[in-house]
Amino acid sequence: MRKWVWAWLVGFGVLAGAMPVGAIVPYVPELRSEQLEAQGVELAREVGILSEVQVIEPKRAIANARLATQLAPNRFEPWVILAQLYLRQDDVKMASSALQEAHKLAPDNPVILFTLGSLAFRQENYPQAMRYLQAGLAIKPDHVEGLFNLGNTFLKMNQYSQAIAYYQKAIAIDKKFWPAINNIGLVQFEMGDREGARRNWQASVAIDPKAAEPILALAVLHYIQGQKQKAIQMAEQAFTIDRRYAKVPFLIENLWGPRLIAATKPLLAEPRLKRFMGE
Repeated sequence: MRKWVWAWLVGFGVLAGAMPVGAIVPYVPELRSEQLEAQGVELAREVGILSEVQVIEPKRAIANARLATQLAPNRFEPWVILAQLYLRQDDVKMASSALQEAHKLAPDNPVILFTLGSLAFRQENYPQAMRYLQAGLAIKPDHVEGLFNLGNTFLKMNQYSQAIAYYQKAIAIDKKFWPAINNIGLVQFEMGDREGARRNWQASVAIDPKAAEPILALAVLHYIQGQKQKAIQMAEQAFTIDRRYAKVPFLIENLWGPRLIAATKPLLAEPRLKRFMGE
């Protein structure tokens, strides 16, 4: 039924302009609003799936998702999918705009609130990110990623005790959620608690031995203590896992603070590590 409707819409657009005066007008079934709405939601879902497996060109996917929002103006799902498509193009501004429309239609949807919080964070609007994330957590208080992202927001606002508190809430729900454990270490280093940072980075590596970030952070601690060869070896291990961590901008993006960045730069300048810097 759905494919027939779309085929008819295309065909009707062509025939309407070519039909001679006096010709018999074919019978066209009336489409009710609820049918169009269902078509819009289904179209959006299909576009989202096709885009995910990369069998549809991004501009066409976005155009089709926009059409879906027009067919289903009272449903939030097409707007969410449109936002996802914009995010795949790294267009945070348009993604935020689409999600705002979804939020108007579903103001109590925690997933939308959490995503709006994440987008506000990426746009460095930390007070707004905090408001969205707190609103989402008021509805779904056990959302681990929401708690973690709120901790990150407080970290960027230099409210360290609040950041640690939300990281700990995330860990209380999921003891294996090492990113929160790792980020407590980031906060502790900025606060001057290097031993506390060490314990949390070691705990992170114990959970995930392939986690490049805490391995590099531990390497920095060894370097500070004069254990240069061990530090370089660990840094090589981290960069072999994920060489993006060899770049200072990427470290800053991952919430490494000024003290830790300053301690990391001498390690990154070691000649043995230069081979990781050019890619």
